[in-house]
Amino acid sequence: MIASAVVAAALALSAVLGAGLVHGRAAASDRGPGVDPAASSATLGLFAVPGWTATRHLLTVGSMRRPYLVARPLRVTAAPLPVLVLLHGRGMKPAVVAKRSGMLGDRPAIVVLPAGYGRSWNAGECCAAARAKGVDDVTFLSRLVARVLRDEPAADRRAVYLAGLSNGGRMAYRMACQRPGLFAAVAAVEAVSVYPCSAVGVPVPLLVVASTKDPLLRIAPEAPAKRMEGHLEPSVRGVVASWSTLDGCSAAPTTVQVGALTQARWTGCRGGVTVGLDVYAGGGHVWPAGSADTPSAASQVWAFFQRFAGTA
Repeated sequence: MIASAVVAAALALSAVLGAGLVHGRAAASDRGPGVDPAASSATLGLFAVPGWTATRHLLTVGSMRRPYLVARPLRVTAAPLPVLVLLHGRGMKPAVVAKRSGMLGDRPAIVVLPAGYGRSWNAGECCAAARAKGVDDVTFLSRLVARVLRDEPAADRRAVYLAGLSNGGRMAYRMACQRPGLFAAVAAVEAVSVYPCSAVGVPVPLLVVASTKDPLLRIAPEAPAKRMEGHLEPSVRGVVASWSTLDGCSAAPTTVQVGALTQARWTGCRGGVTVGLDVYAGGGHVWPAGSADTPSAASQVWAFFQRFAGTA
């Protein structure tokens, strides 16, 4: 179920951040009187995705004022629109992952880009400033979804998705475990779970995306051990196996090779959900862009999400 109403009112700032790129130039500045520093470009970044516009907002959770962007395409021909909560990686700003992920493309959607505390997310056994501060990102993101669904008349509450890169991907795993009914589907890109999850109340459609040359990941359990912030990293395939068990999937996946992409899907899961693993040969610790013969991770994630519209 969607989280209950926000305990404190959000401050929606009227300034438009960048208004996308119009004729190759930013159409608006993020400066001006009344702009809260917590929602400035120093925290959120300068939004510059062609064909899209973004507004800055604040949500108060406890004693913390949490900034976020809400991005929309400049031209929308139909509603309702799916809602995507997109989480940046550690050290990144929300506007950066908006541009580099490719998730803000030709597909109309409302894309919510929250800022992690100290540019990090408290995803479990990791996570720099957010972990050290004990930030309750689960509550923040849950209330953020409720706020967006309340404030955005065009939002499709049955098509709310979550995707994250790196530390943001780790946070996506934690949300899938602790709020399994909040999102219709979840995607984690170049990330493994660092939050122990022994059960989920409802099955969660989950897509994991990883690159074989990502220096921070080990794809297979037999690969040499890696430690991050003093913690032993699980393997990508180990995490996927754990989630296929949590979702009660059949043992054998179907596998398809498309260019440099190996796509595996576990079906026969509880509630008709699917667990997926997309492994890109080569690459690095970035959102895979694809090539002429290999679909991008953005197109793969959106295609996966669309299969589960209306399931949350």
